[in-house]
Amino acid sequence: MTEALTLGTRPPVPSPDSAMQRLGQDILSTRLTADGVGYAGACFLVGFTITGDGTNAGVVLIYDHASAASGTVVGEGRFASTAMGSVMLPGPGRWCESGLFVDLTTCTVVVYYKR
Repeated sequence: MTEALTLGTRPPVPSPDSAMQRLGQDILSTRLTADGVGYAGACFLVGFTITGDGTNAGVVLIYDHASAASGTVVGEGRFASTAMGSVMLPGPGRWCESGLFVDLTTCTVVVYYKR
Protein backbone atom coordinates (compact mmCIF):
# COMPACT_ATOMS: atom_id res chain seq x y z
CA MET A 1 0.00 0.00 0.00
CA THR A 2 1.27 3.48 -0.88
CA GLU A 3 0.79 6.44 1.43
CA ALA A 4 0.15 9.88 0.02
CA LEU A 5 2.79 12.43 0.89
CA THR A 6 1.55 15.69 2.28
CA LEU A 7 3.53 18.83 2.68
CA GLY A 8 4.10 19.96 6.24
CA THR A 9 2.48 23.09 7.47
CA ARG A 10 4.45 26.10 8.54
CA PRO A 11 3.85 27.80 11.85
CA PRO A 12 1.80 30.97 11.57
CA VAL A 13 3.79 34.05 10.64
CA PRO A 14 3.31 36.82 13.19
CA SER A 15 1.64 39.93 11.90
CA PRO A 16 3.79 43.06 11.58
CA ASP A 17 1.75 44.63 14.39
CA SER A 18 2.56 41.85 16.86
CA ALA A 19 6.24 41.94 15.85
CA MET A 20 6.36 45.69 16.50
CA GLN A 21 4.70 45.21 19.88
CA ARG A 22 7.42 42.74 20.88
CA LEU A 23 10.08 45.11 19.54
CA GLY A 24 8.62 47.98 21.54
CA GLN A 25 8.77 45.94 24.74
CA ASP A 26 12.46 45.18 24.31
CA ILE A 27 13.92 48.44 22.97
CA LEU A 28 13.94 51.65 24.99
CA SER A 29 14.81 55.14 23.81
CA THR A 30 16.05 58.49 25.09
CA ARG A 31 15.71 61.78 23.19
CA LEU A 32 18.47 64.35 23.71
CA THR A 33 18.77 67.94 22.48
CA ALA A 34 22.10 68.59 24.26
CA ASP A 35 25.01 66.51 25.53
CA GLY A 36 23.86 64.07 28.16
CA VAL A 37 23.29 60.58 29.45
CA GLY A 38 21.40 58.27 27.10
CA TYR A 39 21.35 55.50 29.70
CA ALA A 40 23.31 55.16 32.95
CA GLY A 41 24.05 51.46 33.17
CA ALA A 42 25.18 48.44 31.21
CA CYS A 43 23.16 48.00 28.01
CA PHE A 44 23.22 47.23 24.30
CA LEU A 45 23.29 50.24 21.96
CA VAL A 46 20.79 49.26 19.24
CA GLY A 47 20.86 52.41 17.12
CA PHE A 48 20.16 56.12 16.93
CA THR A 49 18.31 58.70 14.85
CA ILE A 50 19.74 62.16 14.15
CA THR A 51 17.74 65.20 13.09
CA GLY A 52 19.67 68.27 11.90
CA ASP A 53 18.83 71.77 13.16
CA GLY A 54 18.16 73.13 9.65
CA THR A 55 21.26 75.33 9.57
CA ASN A 56 24.37 73.35 10.55
CA ALA A 57 25.55 69.81 9.91
CA GLY A 58 24.70 67.48 12.81
CA VAL A 59 27.32 65.37 14.54
CA VAL A 60 26.77 62.81 17.28
CA LEU A 61 29.29 60.69 19.18
CA ILE A 62 28.08 58.02 21.60
CA TYR A 63 30.48 56.82 24.29
CA ASP A 64 30.52 53.73 26.49
CA HIS A 65 30.47 55.90 29.60
CA ALA A 66 27.78 56.70 32.16
CA SER A 67 28.47 60.40 32.70
CA ALA A 68 31.07 61.97 30.38
CA ALA A 69 32.23 62.25 26.77
CA SER A 70 35.22 59.98 27.25
CA GLY A 71 36.11 56.35 26.81
CA THR A 72 35.29 54.21 23.80
CA VAL A 73 33.20 55.66 20.97
CA VAL A 74 30.50 53.06 20.22
CA GLY A 75 28.41 55.10 17.77
CA GLU A 76 29.04 58.02 15.44
CA GLY A 77 26.94 59.87 12.90
CA ARG A 78 27.28 62.97 10.72
CA PHE A 79 24.36 64.36 8.75
CA ALA A 80 23.58 67.44 6.67
CA SER A 81 21.73 70.31 8.33
CA THR A 82 18.36 69.48 6.81
CA ALA A 83 18.75 65.72 6.98
CA MET A 84 17.31 63.09 9.25
CA GLY A 85 18.94 59.70 9.37
CA SER A 86 19.03 56.52 11.38
CA VAL A 87 21.76 54.05 12.16
CA MET A 88 20.65 50.64 13.40
CA LEU A 89 23.24 48.11 14.54
CA PRO A 90 22.92 44.45 13.51
CA GLY A 91 22.12 41.64 15.89
CA PRO A 92 21.64 42.53 19.54
CA GLY A 93 23.61 45.76 19.10
CA ARG A 94 26.86 46.97 20.69
CA TRP A 95 27.49 46.03 24.32
CA CYS A 96 28.24 49.05 26.52
CA GLU A 97 29.56 48.11 29.93
CA SER A 98 29.24 51.54 31.57
CA GLY A 99 26.28 53.15 29.82
CA LEU A 100 25.64 55.61 27.02
CA PHE A 101 26.83 59.20 27.02
CA VAL A 102 25.84 61.24 23.98
CA ASP A 103 27.94 64.16 22.72
CA LEU A 104 26.02 66.03 20.04
CA THR A 105 26.52 69.16 17.96
CA THR A 106 23.67 71.14 16.34
CA CYS A 107 21.23 68.25 16.19
CA THR A 108 18.70 66.23 18.11
CA VAL A 109 19.28 62.53 18.68
CA VAL A 110 17.14 59.61 19.81
CA VAL A 111 19.23 56.75 21.19
CA TYR A 112 17.79 53.21 21.12
CA TYR A 113 19.06 50.64 23.63
CA LYS A 114 18.24 47.38 25.41
CA ARG A 115 18.97 46.70 29.08
